[in-house]
Amino acid sequence: MILVPGGRKCYCGKKGCADAYCAASALTDGKYESLELFMEALSEGNTKAQKKWADYLDNLAILISNLRMAYDMDIILGGEVGGYLADHMLALGEKVMEYNGFDRDIRYLKNCTYRKEASAVGAAKHFFSEFIKNI
Repeated sequence: MILVPGGRKCYCGKKGCADAYCAASALTDGKYESLELFMEALSEGNTKAQKKWADYLDNLAILISNLRMAYDMDIILGGEVGGYLADHMLALGEKVMEYNGFDRDIRYLKNCTYRKEASAVGAAKHFFSEFIKNI
């Protein structure tokens, strides 16, 4: 989905895709070796990290608003950044409401509970469930 027409180049080859603005790489972007190091800089009050985070939340809020308007569904924020959003849901929710004049309730917006390897946990749950069934 195009988020910023003519914007940053995406790995898919197009310009301005949501992934170029809302993936973890948009936060680490050469300056930080990992998302964890970026989040540490953010929590320590690094002004450049705070500016980058504010821009990130703005772009994410636009994406969330677009998805909500298009599909009228609950939205679960996952991926690498999703696990770190728990402490920032209020700020994100306020930004989402700025872009969406129809919803004044953001209970449809949820974040994942795992900070790392959520897909691995999900895959393991499947096999664990199958194992339990066969006991």
